[in-house]
Amino acid sequence: MINDMHCVAGGVTLVSNFTTLSTDQYNHVRALDLPGVEVRLENYEDYRPAGKCAGIVSVGALEHFTRPGLSAAEKVKIYRRFFERCRDWLNPGARLSLQCITWGNVPRDRTGSIMAQDVFPETDPPYVTDVLEASADTFEPLYMENCRSDYVRTLEVWLERLRARQPEIEAMTTDGIFEFYERYLRRWIYGFKRKQLQLCRFVFQRH
Repeated sequence: MINDMHCVAGGVTLVSNFTTLSTDQYNHVRALDLPGVEVRLENYEDYRPAGKCAGIVSVGALEHFTRPGLSAAEKVKIYRRFFERCRDWLNPGARLSLQCITWGNVPRDRTGSIMAQDVFPETDPPYVTDVLEASADTFEPLYMENCRSDYVRTLEVWLERLRARQPEIEAMTTDGIFEFYERYLRRWIYGFKRKQLQLCRFVFQRH
């Protein structure tokens, strides 16, 4: 998870906290030595800010909070806990920017057969309706956009670059690694093009 949280006092930004579960992201951002940025390797549920935050940015986290087999109500309950924590961390009227992959035109009983569990084990993205229901008691939605085509292009570029380095990849990895990632990227390009998956960006304002 990535949370970029700006904690303020008297209208002056004191610190930005970058929180992630990825060791690679943690090491990369720390190596940048960004002024005023505190980097944390921890679960968002363990985060305890020193004061209220002026804003929160969450990128690519919500889609990993639930797993296949949960009911819609169970998923919404998990997402609601995330929104409640964000509400508690924010000043009144402050905003939460949220980006996540969501399900598109896929019935709930078919999601398990589409999500690549070999790539994202125990992952089940939300539907847009889940996000809006889970946030209704704590946040007002101000803006939403579906940037599905942006992610198609991103995946296509990744696939082009992967294929361009095939000999190098196969020389430095075990058999099947190149094919595994090549297949994953092709499957996801197909899913976004067919509107099975979406890349949604929301802006919420704390009640």
